[in-house]
Amino acid sequence: MNDAEMKLARLCIQAGVPEVNFEKPHKLKSGRYSPFYARCAKIQQHIPARHVVLQQLATPVVNSVQVMAGVHSSAISFASQVADRTNLPYVTVREEEKGHGPGGLLDGAEVAGKLVALVEDSSSRASTIVSALRTLQEAGAQVRSCHVLFAYHPTDLRTKIFAEGV
Repeated sequence: MNDAEMKLARLCIQAGVPEVNFEKPHKLKSGRYSPFYARCAKIQQHIPARHVVLQQLATPVVNSVQVMAGVHSSAISFASQVADRTNLPYVTVREEEKGHGPGGLLDGAEVAGKLVALVEDSSSRASTIVSALRTLQEAGAQVRSCHVLFAYHPTDLRTKIFAEGV
């Protein structure tokens, strides 16, 4: 771990992001159970942690993408704040079409022909992020980078993201 990652890890512990329960493991969105759970929304409540996360997300996208995208979850707040800090348009990527309004899986900025950075809060099997990547690509986006705050299986996640051409 480098110094920035160590600082962020300490801040996340202070914020109460990681929860550990060996007696009653947490059910993850993937259906798997884990004694560890990352409560990413707690980062938003802890100002120092939020600032570090937003800085680490914003730095690599400045001047390299044209649109920020957030997967429908607490990633929306992170991606939209990075979009604001970097003066980029923003789009939400949904897992299911909205049942009201114009519907669709994308809500926000136009992505066709644009370089996009995607943000997800956490990933256990990478299925949500792969689905979001495909949704953006099918809409004509060129996904330049993918940023996940907490990955339960980072090597597997990287492999799946690279397999999608990102």
